[in-house]
Amino acid sequence: MPAIKGQKFKEYSYETKLQAIRLHVIEGWTYRTIMERFGITDRHRLKGWMRKYRENWVNSALWISGDDERNISIKTGRYSD
Repeated sequence: MPAIKGQKFKEYSYETKLQAIRLHVIEGWTYRTIMERFGITDRHRLKGWMRKYRENWVNSALWISGDDERNISIKTGRYSD
């Protein structure tokens, strides 16, 4: 369904995105379970977060485990301080 002019999209916090990725990658949760847990209505949004994670998987492995103090932005895939 296309966006409607003036429509507001739900935004998710960095922590929510991080938790969703961690639950899928480390805990093995399904997309459906994660979507129900966080109230995510669009499966493609979650898939986009996962795609960004996988594109940067070497650095993201440190990021997702918390071993690296720097963070990779889910939005840009770049390090941020």
